[in-house]
Amino acid sequence: MARILIAPGVFALGIVAFVAFIFSFSGLTASQAVQNPTISLDMDPAGNSYSDPGTGGNNSMTVGTVDTSSSGCPGNYLTHIHTVHLVIRNIEDLVGWEARFNYDGGKMRPNTVNFRPFMDSNTGQLLSFLTLPIDSNGIHRDTTVAATIPPAAPGPQTAVMGSSYVGAQAFAVSPDTPAKSPPDDASYDAPTGGVLAALNLQVLAGNQGQTLTMDLDDDNPNTPGSGVSVFNGSGSVDVHLSESALGDGSHAEGVGCPSTTPTATPPAETPTPTATPSSTDTPTPLRALRMSLDMNPSGNSYSDPGAGGDNSMSIATIDQCVATPAPGDNGTHIHPAQLIVQNVRDLIGWQARVNYDGGKMRPASVNFTPFMDTATGQNISFLNLPIDSALGVHRDQNTASNIPPPAPGPQTAGFGSAYVGSRDFPISPDSPPKSPADDSSYRALFGGVLATVNLQVMAGNAGQQSMFMNLDDDSPNATGSGVLVFDGTGSQEVYMQSSSLGDGYHGEGTSCVPLDCINQECPEPVSVVGHNFTNNTGQTATDLHVTFSGPVADAQVLRSPAGCPVPPTVIFASSNIDVRWDFACVDNGESVILGITSVPPATPQSFYWTIFGTPINTPLLTPTGSPTVTPTPNPTPTSTATAAGHDSRVRRIGGVRKSVGLSPGQISTDSGSIVVQNESPHTDRIGVYVDVTAPPGCDPNGRFMQTTVTLAAGAKTTISVPVNYECFDPNAAKGQRLTWVAVADHSADDLASCPPGSLLSVACFDALADDDQDPADNRATRNGPKVIAQ
Repeated sequence: MARILIAPGVFALGIVAFVAFIFSFSGLTASQAVQNPTISLDMDPAGNSYSDPGTGGNNSMTVGTVDTSSSGCPGNYLTHIHTVHLVIRNIEDLVGWEARFNYDGGKMRPNTVNFRPFMDSNTGQLLSFLTLPIDSNGIHRDTTVAATIPPAAPGPQTAVMGSSYVGAQAFAVSPDTPAKSPPDDASYDAPTGGVLAALNLQVLAGNQGQTLTMDLDDDNPNTPGSGVSVFNGSGSVDVHLSESALGDGSHAEGVGCPSTTPTATPPAETPTPTATPSSTDTPTPLRALRMSLDMNPSGNSYSDPGAGGDNSMSIATIDQCVATPAPGDNGTHIHPAQLIVQNVRDLIGWQARVNYDGGKMRPASVNFTPFMDTATGQNISFLNLPIDSALGVHRDQNTASNIPPPAPGPQTAGFGSAYVGSRDFPISPDSPPKSPADDSSYRALFGGVLATVNLQVMAGNAGQQSMFMNLDDDSPNATGSGVLVFDGTGSQEVYMQSSSLGDGYHGEGTSCVPLDCINQECPEPVSVVGHNFTNNTGQTATDLHVTFSGPVADAQVLRSPAGCPVPPTVIFASSNIDVRWDFACVDNGESVILGITSVPPATPQSFYWTIFGTPINTPLLTPTGSPTVTPTPNPTPTSTATAAGHDSRVRRIGGVRKSVGLSPGQISTDSGSIVVQNESPHTDRIGVYVDVTAPPGCDPNGRFMQTTVTLAAGAKTTISVPVNYECFDPNAAKGQRLTWVAVADHSADDLASCPPGSLLSVACFDALADDDQDPADNRATRNGPKVIAQ
């Protein structure tokens, strides 16, 4: 028997009932508060703005002159969009709102609603006036939204929409405009009114030369009518708005425009074909469906048609782990992550189940549409990336989430989304594209962003190594993560197993180590344990080799001797660790502290020093060691001209900061890391090359690192990459990013084809592929820091 993946109550909303459930205007008593609210359509919203704290603003909202009419000159004969704002004034303690619109569905109609048209880039959240206050946990409230808009049809039509904030009601989070004296809360200000939503009005074809109206109505003749819900200290009460408190809107399409040379009557409309992307992409083979948390989503992007883009979405390296510099932030704060889907066909909807420790890191809110198409005025995600050819806009989404309040210990949350309207192949996105593609209005070659999840790190967690967010299947909590896809006649559910779900981990002020978690009872990570090793050989060593009592999950040099840099190579294969400085560095009597992470805890058994691989002492027992083990040299790999059986992989580029502040002549020191794995069934030698591309006048720029490692079958290594950032004129480079590229070259034999600056070239790709059976994973790119002039 087939199970239902996405419950009808979540993804096939009965909107009228949903609105009634949220707002329930009929049958309640009138508010006892002094209220004089008005809600109006601002047909020219250019004077309305939000002051974004992330760009130096103060979380305030400004409403300018409310324009009850607008004009479009010289007029547009075709179907098109006009974006307007729904604004509110003279309101105290707002909890929710609802708006009723009456109109002629053959002339101008509400097409889509953006309930959160502004962004606070400091918290990574979209917002409106309703969620303008910042809660005591440092973020804006989420909202529950609903809308019912009938399909376009000539003649009288009516639509209703509304929103309310989520969570316990209180004066401080229920916004006022203008502010009370004294204000309930100082986190926001809206002295002249607030924007409740951006409404995308669709002017239907053939209406040039007409004045089109949108009636913002009371509850006569259609109920429920427009109104607000306000907090009175113990609960919410309703304020029904009469016609005198509601501002209608009108739009003159080509009416009253300056006279022009008469033109012939417009011909019958000829459909304009959707633009085809300028580049031709070779279809990418479809691999296994996968959903992952990208803990550092800075490399993911959307190409906005309104800014000259092509409505495409790009996914960079998916980072399972993200760490912040020591000592970390010990207060409650937000880390945005993104939910990525890859290798999907004909997506209709999705849902995600996450398990976590609510006292450490939790999902605080979900932004289901983290990008904006400014050409249509809509917020989008991969789910509604296609442009509906019949309407010229993206589809709306129905969204739902269930996130419990924070509490220490195991917790679970679920959230998901589905697009609105009839289902068909062109409107159900694919990544990678089919060949031929169902629709050419969009492109997503390597996956798509389903949502931004704002992860809240709770206070007191500085130094926590691997706080986890377990993206889970339906065991032990149903319903689990999965997708809903279109099959040509209806929908099918695809439940996803743990092996197809990528968890996320965060180290707050310390390293980040992935764990093997299957539910919220994920074992606590073992702390990084430092072990001291002293060179008493009487010679200067280039390498240190240590054998531990069990498998090691991660290894790093916590302290090198004075004058020795962080070693460029730390190789760990099961219980054996090799540290290489590549030159004579560790003098007699000097010590190295090696940090180890392992589950269960592993202890050092023996160690020895070498000079370029030649032992200079007999392996020494550590105080808790076992009998001496004589080292056995690794066999020298034999080069082969075929790819079969060889697989070198760049797992990720990590540790790269999001921005770097520079002044002229200043050098900013940082470090990144390259994780390389030998996925061959035998020991292999691998060349690792790293290029950095910088804005003009900035360094580094070109080949930044070039080394080789020898790894046992299945072994991986983390190569530390210290870096100094510098710009001759930071103002000239302001806002531009550096880019990191890394490749893994089996047998280290392709340098001639992969010189500096060419790691992304076809010649380099072909050379790497000729002796690597899986060339799709032997290189990675990542956006480096954005230059900030100081």
